[in-house]
Amino acid sequence: MNLLTATIPPGDSALEQAAEAAESIASAVGAKLPLTDPVLVFALVMALILIAPFFMSRLKLPGIIGLLVAGMIVGPHGLGLLERDATIVLLGTVGLLYIMFLAGIEIDLDDLFRHRNNSLVFGLLTFAVPQVLGTVMALTLLDYNWPAAILLASMFASHTLVSYPVAARLGLVRNRAVSAAVGGTIITDTLALLVLAIIAAYSTGELSVGFWARFGISTTLFVAICLLVVPRIGRWFFRSQTERGPTEYVFVMVVAFGCAGLAMAAGLEAIIGVFLAGLALNRLIPAQSVLMNRIHFTGEAIFVPCFLLSVGMIVDLKILVAGPEAWLVSGSMVVAVVVTKFLAAVISGRVLGFSSAEGQVMFGLSVPQAAATLAAVFVGYRIGLFDEKVLNGAVMMILVTCILGPWVVDHFGRRVAIDEQAAPSEPGQNLLRILIPLANPQSATLLMETAIAIRRQNSTEPLYPLTVAFEGGDVAAKVAAGERMLGYAVTHASAAGVPVHAVTRVDTSIANGVSRAIVELRISTVVIGWSGEPSARRMIFGSVIDQLLESNPQTFLLCRLQTPLNTTRRVIMVVPRFLEREHGFGEAARTVKLMTSRLGAKLVVAAADSEIKHLQPRIGAIKPQVATTFTPVSPLSNVVPRLQSMIETDDLIVLMSTREGRLAWTPELDRLPQRLAAEFPGTNLIVFYGSEQSSEARAAASAAIPGTSGLLAPERVALGVSAMPFDQALEHVLRPHFRTLPAALREVRDALIRNANEYSTEMSPGVALLHAHVTHVSSPTFFLATCPQGLTLPRISRPVRMMLVLLSPADLPPEKHLQSLANIGRLMRSAEVVNKVIGVTSFGELDQLFTPQASGSTAPGGGVA
Repeated sequence: MNLLTATIPPGDSALEQAAEAAESIASAVGAKLPLTDPVLVFALVMALILIAPFFMSRLKLPGIIGLLVAGMIVGPHGLGLLERDATIVLLGTVGLLYIMFLAGIEIDLDDLFRHRNNSLVFGLLTFAVPQVLGTVMALTLLDYNWPAAILLASMFASHTLVSYPVAARLGLVRNRAVSAAVGGTIITDTLALLVLAIIAAYSTGELSVGFWARFGISTTLFVAICLLVVPRIGRWFFRSQTERGPTEYVFVMVVAFGCAGLAMAAGLEAIIGVFLAGLALNRLIPAQSVLMNRIHFTGEAIFVPCFLLSVGMIVDLKILVAGPEAWLVSGSMVVAVVVTKFLAAVISGRVLGFSSAEGQVMFGLSVPQAAATLAAVFVGYRIGLFDEKVLNGAVMMILVTCILGPWVVDHFGRRVAIDEQAAPSEPGQNLLRILIPLANPQSATLLMETAIAIRRQNSTEPLYPLTVAFEGGDVAAKVAAGERMLGYAVTHASAAGVPVHAVTRVDTSIANGVSRAIVELRISTVVIGWSGEPSARRMIFGSVIDQLLESNPQTFLLCRLQTPLNTTRRVIMVVPRFLEREHGFGEAARTVKLMTSRLGAKLVVAAADSEIKHLQPRIGAIKPQVATTFTPVSPLSNVVPRLQSMIETDDLIVLMSTREGRLAWTPELDRLPQRLAAEFPGTNLIVFYGSEQSSEARAAASAAIPGTSGLLAPERVALGVSAMPFDQALEHVLRPHFRTLPAALREVRDALIRNANEYSTEMSPGVALLHAHVTHVSSPTFFLATCPQGLTLPRISRPVRMMLVLLSPADLPPEKHLQSLANIGRLMRSAEVVNKVIGVTSFGELDQLFTPQASGSTAPGGGVA
């Protein structure tokens, strides 16, 4: 008896009475059973999808079990309300393939490749243990011949990821046990289906060299198309597609089911095709994106529930009263699959070092039977190896395992999730609130996608898109225009399942409005667009962004984006020298790695050769783990030529920068964003400014650095110097300190002149900071000179009215020297301070000018050490 077309036999009074009652109700409303009207069928299916999980939740059971039970009740072997016709079979098949496709696009490819041995070990064990023990059981207990015993055991070896949605709901998609189970599924199902193909060919006399040749060639071509051709097509599509709506979803479905068709043409099962399609598109569909949300919504709302209903409709509980021989076969099959899958999971867990709960999760994921089991049992029945008892046993095995697996994953998965949440968080993971100032509708989508890519997955904080309207004029019209842009941003983020809190400000300037929002909303990170075009003189990014960077210590991502981020293959993170020693670098690196992971890209760190040895362990220890390589590039002037030799299509450049006066800051670093934007006009570019320390932390750091007293001495200060050539002015400033060492004076002067000719020493308009390591000082030594008429220095176009000189001992570590430079720069960055210093006429006035700051532990000498 084929259970797919069986009807309810007479003799079971309870079922007959229930079916008669259902038929009476249907007749009363003018309908016949089974329902055939498409409107009524669809309404009943949707009602079951809605109600069944709700009732199961009241019983503390996974909703998946409710859908299986609902299919049993309304199906042809229950009340007979629905027939398992072509429509149900179609939706169920799509749902099964959808589950495998979701597993492919959600799996962490970097983690899968990094821990591929986990998948290999589990895949081989979860195939070999059931295959070997199942064959022995069939030979001895059921007295089957070898072909039938091997084919029956292959049903135990395969499995279907029916429980995967439960693991996804618990947030365990990227857990190591789940990754191993998903990767192992392809291995064990491929081997089980290969056994099926071999046994079928052997039984029909078709097993020959030609069979193996055709199978090998077709499989190789199929895998090559899926993993080599499909990603290129996908990348081209997403780069060229301007309509970011349903078209993207349709393209993904075409790829998924097209690969399923290719798999069938190659002699493989469709589930392998959709899984490989998911792997091929994995890096192109970020986890938190509008497209991923649409894929999940459609599958979880319709296709996957229909698959579960379809499986439930196969089950006929009357198998239990079919006789002792049927009981023996069914019981043996159920016990065999549960015991062998449990042994394989426990052994794998211990071999791989997983926790007990993770081993149980692997068992729950690998025990459910459906797709490959049905394929094997029907092929075996068709070629005469199996009888109806095996068919009945397969159905009972599907029923038990599809109820047991989700329950196990739900029960033990909660323990795994609790353990992961209880694990100590990495230092520096503070509250992340992201503000996205919007001014250009064309860039709004890309900026929102960037914010979504760096948002922490389990964060409850919304995104804060912002528009600012100028005061004056038609303010109402400006606010209305801003709200329209915000409406689009809200729609985009909401479609990705991300909460949004839209903000509108009316202020006297854009910078003031954004700064006020940063303070009021307690923002930690700002994602803002940048055109990449040259700005006014002394402006790096333009007046608005420069003002924001100067007045706000938060993290800033300045984005010059040309193409969708999901097409990114590599993220090239440029790290200037000593930047990893700054406060906020760890959090900045974590953000870049998170974005790289979300984009499915590889990380390339470009840094000075001497810095790489410090960066490798520090970046490697930061989660999430992504494939990372390091390439030397030094000094900053060589960054552009180095990138020219290595840049590729679909690369994203992330320049790690810092504000003026900080340890790693140099004038060259300020000029680098413009150079990169001009040299790589078609490449996405993000300039990343990490958060600064609080003023209290900076004060404490300055107080901890020796040398704050005695920084200013009369013999090292020259006020009101007359206009003269640069070398003479420099010698004039240095001579009082080196009056007894003329040779040292000339050596120091020449070293400073060489440095001034190699790079710009301009710190701010009218201020130059010269520095060098020399052997003629025993501690950092500071000189100051003012020239109201202005001096002419190399590589500086404007007159220099204040010249600062810092000499450090030759053996002083470079980071200490740069820290001193940073503190001096922070002291003299204010135009008000500079004007006051230039205006003093005596050392006493200068000393008095800085006396109040010295009492607050932030004296000008703070940090000169």
